[in-house]
Order: sequence, then C-alpha cells, then structure tokens
Amino acid sequence: MSEEQAFVLEVMPHFTALRGAARRLGREPDDLLQETYLHALRARRSYRRGSNAKAWLYRILVNVAMTHHRSSARDRRLEARLSALPPPPPVEAPLVDDEQRRALQAALARLSPADRQVIELTDLDGLRYRDVARLLGCPVGTIMSRLHRARRRLRVSLDA
Repeated sequence: MSEEQAFVLEVMPHFTALRGAARRLGREPDDLLQETYLHALRARRSYRRGSNAKAWLYRILVNVAMTHHRSSARDRRLEARLSALPPPPPVEAPLVDDEQRRALQAALARLSPADRQVIELTDLDGLRYRDVARLLGCPVGTIMSRLHRARRRLRVSLDA
C-alpha cells in the first residue's frame, strides 16, 4: 500500500464528523470540507501516521473556517466603504473639432504601419499592453518601447 493510500484510509473515516462540524462553522459546509481535505492532502507529509487524525483534521477545518470568516468580513467592510463613497463624476469626452480631427488623422497616416498599429491598438481600441503583445507576438517591453516612440513621432508630426 502506498503512502497516499494509507493516508486516505486514515483520514476518510472522519468525513461525516467533519461535515457536521463544517455545518456548524460556516454557511458553505461543502466548500469548507473540500478545502479542509485539500489542505490535509497538501500537508500529509507533516501528519504522523497513527496519531489522532480526527483532531488534526478538525484543526485544519477550524483554520480554514477562520480564514473564510476573516475574508468575508474584510469583503463586507470594503463594500461598505465603497458604497459610502460618492459616485465619481461623469467623464466628459474632450471636445475635438473637425480641424483637429483631420490633423490627427493626417499625422497618423504619416506614421509607419507598425507605429500606427501599436497606437491604434492601445490608444484607440483601448487594449492593454499585454493583449497587444499577444496579438503582435512580441514581449510587453517591446510594445511599451514601440508605443513610446510612436507617440513621440506623432507629437512631432502634430507640432509640425
């Protein structure tokens, strides 16, 4: 019999007792129980075979329940703080007249296709650097440096 099989044979008989304790400790007993056994499996090397498996599992269950309780309390406090904040002011789009729009389009057209592509994907389409890097098949740092150079060229073109 393997070490894992011996461990499972020693801890599984306590499943029903742990389930009752999980019901008393939390709103989601099945989740608590599942996480308890997951922690137990991960920590099986620290368990001394032949010792009190039930007490060891109960300690894990209580720790898991306390972690869940603290996490949900933290989430409730955060929700309360966020709901107490005033709503952010609406974002107004900057007013761009037709002349500025035409100048921007002309400056974009003067850029190389690679520069125009990276500006369009990040600034116009609103994609994150990571997504643009995945689309173009290059590292994120490359996208950042290309975008920096492309924006600088665009500013120079607009100022001219």
